[in-house]
Amino acid sequence: MNKIFKEILPNDPYQREKKELESYEKGSKDFYRILKGNLDQNDNFTELQLEALVELINIFTKEISLFEQNISKNFKAKESFKTIFLTKNKFYERILQRYSKYLSVLCFGKLKNITYINFKTLSNELKDGLSEIIDVIEKDVPKYDLLFSELDSLQNQNKKFEVYLGRDGIYAYEARRAGDIAQRRKLKVEDFSHREVIKIKPKYINYNTFIKDNYSEMDREKYLTSNEILHDQDLIIFDTGFTGSIPEQILKTLGFKDPDLNHRIKILGTNFFKNNENIDLNEIDIENMERIQSRLVKGLKPNYQNYLHVDIIEERPKKVMTATGIFEDKNGKLKPAENPYFNKIFFQYELIELTIRQYYYNREFYK
Repeated sequence: MNKIFKEILPNDPYQREKKELESYEKGSKDFYRILKGNLDQNDNFTELQLEALVELINIFTKEISLFEQNISKNFKAKESFKTIFLTKNKFYERILQRYSKYLSVLCFGKLKNITYINFKTLSNELKDGLSEIIDVIEKDVPKYDLLFSELDSLQNQNKKFEVYLGRDGIYAYEARRAGDIAQRRKLKVEDFSHREVIKIKPKYINYNTFIKDNYSEMDREKYLTSNEILHDQDLIIFDTGFTGSIPEQILKTLGFKDPDLNHRIKILGTNFFKNNENIDLNEIDIENMERIQSRLVKGLKPNYQNYLHVDIIEERPKKVMTATGIFEDKNGKLKPAENPYFNKIFFQYELIELTIRQYYYNREFYK
């Protein structure tokens, strides 16, 4: 039976949802304003609404206090948070902005709806999001550090074009981009001409299993080319795990061939241990084993612990749902058709993204 491939969509099927989210983001400025205590005569709040406002402020203050206590008890995370807290006031200001944005989503962009918020649920969602931040800093960041150490070494040997695959690679991409920006911003005036030389400018693209399995090679190449990922670039592609089949397909679509594939793929773990945590690696055929070991980030071993952790990374909150296709925007660029989240997943994604960017920016800028 011939495979039936999907067609590139003429427009974004989730345009309405994205516009709705954008409207809530604009409305979040009012929520941020009132949480800062800047009331306006036009607000005209009732007593019940003012009580709700006080409760929203109390929830934020209480959970931030518990957050700091939890950091102090976690030795591994505490060391990294010292770097984040180099700009502590700015960090908390940005958390408050994201808290305000989530309140706007919950209230459909209208201040008057704050009385309808379930305060207990909101408190738990903020607590969970802050706990997720600590977990990411403690467990994920050390692996990203190993990834970036290897990529830095490759960049020093020869300029590489780094590509990060989404959705799972979004945090590694944001981390790398933050460090890249910081490195250039800290240059002195006399070194300004050096900016382009040291610029990494990583590329992010959502190229998932659906796109891999449901589009023709010609359409996949169009998608890559439209996103400025080309066959004549010295590519290095990061995917969290587990075998590197998607980056392998990308490289082959762009004309790369064996044996020039494995060293261009970087993953954090392998699924050899998916059904058997005690598998004997000596039982795996040499060719398959060598392929996986060459793709693993240096310093990481193919073991059960890394397999489990990659699974955790891939389950971290994301801003959008799994892409269900490719569409062409009004400028002719091909993009993934992604439906945004409107719940705590979106909120917690924004908290993690902020934290990981702050860590890598500060680490580079203030070193």
